[in-house]
Amino acid sequence: MRLASIKLAGFKSFVEPSKIPFPDQMTCVVGPNGCGKSNVIDAVRWVLGESSAKNLRGDAMTDVIFNGSTERKPVSQASVELLFDNTEGRLPGTLASRNQIAIKRLVTREGVSQYYLNGEKCRKRDITDIFLGTGLGPRSYAIIEQGMISRLIESKPQDLRIFLEEAAGVSKYKERRRETQTRLNSTRDNLERLLDLRTELENQLNVLTEQAEKARTYTTAKAKERTLKAQIYVLKWQALQQKLLESEDKLAQINEQIAFLSEAHSGHDDVISALKLAIEQANDMVNDAQHQEYQLRNKLARDEQDKVHKQSQKTQLSQRIAQLQTQYQQIQQEQQQTKQQFDDISEQVAFSNEALESTAEQLEISLHKYEEQKVQQETSYSAYQASLLENQTIIKEQTEQQKALSALNVKYAQLSEQKSACQQRQSQLKSERETLDQQLEAIDLTQAKTLVQQAEAECESANIQLQQAQDVLAQKHTAARQSEQTCNDLAAKQAALLTVVGENTQSQSGLPTLVSKLSVDKSWQVAVEASLFSLSHAHVSLQFDNECKTPSIWPQTSHCANGSLAEKITNGPIPQYFNAIAAVENIDTLEDDFWSGPFLFAVDQRGDLRGANWCIPCKFDSESSHIVKHQLLKDIEKEIPAAQSELESAQKALTAEQKEVDELRVVATQKQHAFSSLMQSLTQKQAEHNFASERLAAIALQCDETQNELAALAAKLDAASNEQAPLTLQLTKAETRLSDLKQQQESLEADYHNAKLVTRQLQNAYENEKNQHHKQQLNLESVKNQVALCESKLGQFSSRFSELNEQLEEAKFTLEDIQLPLVELDEAIAEQHLMLETLIEQKSQKQHNLDDAKEKLKQAESGIGTEQQKLDNLKQQRQNIILEQQGFQLKSEAALSPLAELNTQLIDVIAALPEDAKLNSLQSQLSKVSSDIAGLGAINLAAIEEFDKAFERKNYLDQQYDDLISALDTLETAIVKIDRETKQRFKATFDQVNNGLQNLFPKVFGGGSAYLELTSDDLLETGVAIMARPPGKKNATIHLLSGGEKALTALSLVFSIFQLNPAPFCMLDEVDAPLDDANVGRFCRLVEEMSQDVQFVYISHNKIAMEMAARLTGVTMAEPGVSRVVAVDIEKALEMSESA
Repeated sequence: MRLASIKLAGFKSFVEPSKIPFPDQMTCVVGPNGCGKSNVIDAVRWVLGESSAKNLRGDAMTDVIFNGSTERKPVSQASVELLFDNTEGRLPGTLASRNQIAIKRLVTREGVSQYYLNGEKCRKRDITDIFLGTGLGPRSYAIIEQGMISRLIESKPQDLRIFLEEAAGVSKYKERRRETQTRLNSTRDNLERLLDLRTELENQLNVLTEQAEKARTYTTAKAKERTLKAQIYVLKWQALQQKLLESEDKLAQINEQIAFLSEAHSGHDDVISALKLAIEQANDMVNDAQHQEYQLRNKLARDEQDKVHKQSQKTQLSQRIAQLQTQYQQIQQEQQQTKQQFDDISEQVAFSNEALESTAEQLEISLHKYEEQKVQQETSYSAYQASLLENQTIIKEQTEQQKALSALNVKYAQLSEQKSACQQRQSQLKSERETLDQQLEAIDLTQAKTLVQQAEAECESANIQLQQAQDVLAQKHTAARQSEQTCNDLAAKQAALLTVVGENTQSQSGLPTLVSKLSVDKSWQVAVEASLFSLSHAHVSLQFDNECKTPSIWPQTSHCANGSLAEKITNGPIPQYFNAIAAVENIDTLEDDFWSGPFLFAVDQRGDLRGANWCIPCKFDSESSHIVKHQLLKDIEKEIPAAQSELESAQKALTAEQKEVDELRVVATQKQHAFSSLMQSLTQKQAEHNFASERLAAIALQCDETQNELAALAAKLDAASNEQAPLTLQLTKAETRLSDLKQQQESLEADYHNAKLVTRQLQNAYENEKNQHHKQQLNLESVKNQVALCESKLGQFSSRFSELNEQLEEAKFTLEDIQLPLVELDEAIAEQHLMLETLIEQKSQKQHNLDDAKEKLKQAESGIGTEQQKLDNLKQQRQNIILEQQGFQLKSEAALSPLAELNTQLIDVIAALPEDAKLNSLQSQLSKVSSDIAGLGAINLAAIEEFDKAFERKNYLDQQYDDLISALDTLETAIVKIDRETKQRFKATFDQVNNGLQNLFPKVFGGGSAYLELTSDDLLETGVAIMARPPGKKNATIHLLSGGEKALTALSLVFSIFQLNPAPFCMLDEVDAPLDDANVGRFCRLVEEMSQDVQFVYISHNKIAMEMAARLTGVTMAEPGVSRVVAVDIEKALEMSESA
């Protein structure tokens, strides 16, 4: 797998979409400082999952988005896409079959980061999982940025271990171990919660057993209560139905009387009808007369209103004619006034023209004078500005000279102080060197290492003892769990059997049932229960006296008849009933003379029954047999004490072993603390020893540097003293020149101000003339506008005269049209008044006839009033009876409505109702049943269902408990396996990298030695330290090497890792910066050798490194703040140059 190209858009300085191809094994990215070369490596690190903005040279993740420049605005998002060539199929899983892999990351201004794999959105973890074990990652050894070489070689042992883990492919094992440990902790937490749930559920089952039995009693009593209530409601309904029948008889009698009286009075109705008809006719005549009167009055009102309207129009027309005549006279007066005004304004126009020509000549003269003076003012101003500019130049030079002189003075003072400080620092270094020599003599590392080895051995021994004790504890814990599980299973089976068989074990009389007292041979249990038929729950007693009247109780005996079923019962006493039943092997083989014996019928082991003339096959098996269940319940009751005893023993042993483990753990912890303390003391002493050695070497270098610095400071002080004299002379000359310029500048300034004053005076005169000329123009325009207005008014007067004449003629014509209709309306109104008086007289006569007819009807109706009163009383009685029937009907329906609530049908209640049922008796029974229900107290009706659910959940939790125990063992085994494999792979990788470093280091340096060492024996946690000694040096620590030596050592380590587990590509950012040309040559040869297997992309400013590359990719910044890519193929460039 190799990196084919990078696509950037909006990432840091790459604002425009850019593609950087990497077709060759060695590509060098070149360009000036600050052009964005390192952004290419940051882009790769960012896509591979880097989440720290600090490692990307930013403060926040949004800093990778282009933030704008002087000519460009910021963008809203940044994206980088890496294209990999996977023709070798190096990637794991389903990606191995893909020839090209595209990985993209996009971030917006809102901080939302998204990952894409081959164009499909994915998680960050999906990206990191792809590269686990390949050597690639955001912080892997395959990407070496600026300054990382020095940090790598000086990093802590734990940080250096990360590179070896990535090379060994252990990173994916660590991730899996972390996930496994998380699951293990979660499983332990779930196990604790499950134990709590099981304990709580057992307590709940104990409570629900009693509640379920109580709920069954309540359900039976409640059913009886509902039956009694239904019977009471039906009895009440029957009583209401009887009353309803009686009321219907009364209603029939009253209907007969009403019919008789209605027939007797039918003749009176004809008379009344005739009189009412006459009244209606008279009433119609009166209404007709009234209607005619109404119409006539309406017409009269309309005519009078029309008359008033026309008179109003006449008055308005007369007033309109008078107004028009007045307007005509006013317009004639305005016309005369306008003509006079027109003559006056015409004279003003001629006068204004003469005044305008005079002001125009004066304005031209003023403008000429003003322009001449303005030219003279500009000349004076130029001379004055030239003087000012020369003055400023001299002042600027003088200021710079003063600054230079001041800087020299400050520099001289600083150099003096630095010289004193160097002398003081030299004295301090000598004193510190003497102190460090004494400290080195006082540090004894040999004794501390001996104590650490002894403590380590004791700690290892204590850990072995603790591990052995923990193994024993785990075994005893498993045994205790198994014992507890056995007890729980027996208790669950016992509860289940008690639920099934417990309902009929005891009766209200307190006597035991037959099946609970029988102990039967196992092969004959089905036969015994089959012979009992439905009497398996009968109750037994040795004495059957008069006090026990229960018909279901059988007498018992200790006698067993030969060949009877009683012989199969192993315990006594035995019901006499079984002595009359024969127990045979097979009922099919019985002879006919068998029935002459003492037995009523026979039964075999299968439970089949046979008598003299009949045969009944068994309808159940041993699983549904109550006797079998009772026997199983007895066996469980015997096993429970033994299981509980075994559980107590296991718990005691577990407690004792746990105590021993705790004591051993305390001892191991103490040993570990002692070892850690000694180790810390040794580490501190080693650090002090190393620090003192390093500090001594550093002090020696600092002393030499201080001596050289003192000599340099003395030379600088002499140079500064020599530079002060010329600057002082130049300052004196500048002050003399400034004095001369000041006098000349004052004269030029006075000339300029005088010219400026004269110019302003001429400008004011010109402005006044200009304003006067403008006023004359405005006055002329105003007079001309008045002339035009007068001409317009004169033209409008003739049209207004014509309009007024037309309006006068029209108003006079309309007035003549109104006169004639007014006379006709007066005549019509008088005629309508006469007709109205005649209609009023006719209406009065018809109203008198109507009153006479009403009086006759009143006399006829008073004659039949008495008999009608009787008829009304009978009808009222009938209405009362009907209402009474409706009341009975409603009460009947109300009496039956509770049956729906009781979920009972009327026909079923009537069928079950006793013939001698009495309401009082039923109500007494209902009161007793209700009292019994109330005596039960609070009832949990859901207890039965809850008990079943709780029992089922108990079994489910038991299964879950077993599964969790199994999962714990599996996870612990997996962690041990991961740790073992991690140790093996890490140790093998460490040895191989160490050998590679030992071989590669002399090749890079031309000699010397280097090696890796582990900081502890724990391969899971140990750090890795690097020791390097270039040729001819015996340094005690890596920190004493120079920058170039550190860089070459780090490169040797990185390339050693690459030889073991080469990453698909390697990116180097100016790693050759601290190297000289000779070392750069060695570095280039090494990279060229390794490029046969690894693709290299590196950034460099060195010409030797550039020559080594097969392809140059340039990054430029022609536009400030914007990076662009320019690629050059070296081979093609050479071909073109040779051909040219």
